[in-house]
Amino acid sequence: MRHCMLEELVQAFGPVNDACHFRPSLFCDGPGTHGTGITWGDEIIIKTLYDRRLKPGMPRDKAMPIARQIISELFAMKKDG
Repeated sequence: MRHCMLEELVQAFGPVNDACHFRPSLFCDGPGTHGTGITWGDEIIIKTLYDRRLKPGMPRDKAMPIARQIISELFAMKKDG
C-alpha cells in the first residue's frame, strides 16, 4: 500500500510510469522493484525534470544534452557530498 501511494504521488510530478532504467525505483512496476521510499535515482529524475534549463516542449535533440549535463552535475554532487 505504501509503495503504491508513493509511486502515484511521485508520478504526479511528471515522469512516466514503468521507467525501469534502474532499480529499485518508484517509476518501475517490475518484479522486485517495490521500494518503500524515493531512491536517489528517483530523486535525479525529478530534479532533472524540474531543472530550469529544461523548458516544456523542448525538442529531444535540444533537451538531451542539457539533461545529460544536469545528471552529470547531480552525480558529481552526490560523489562529493
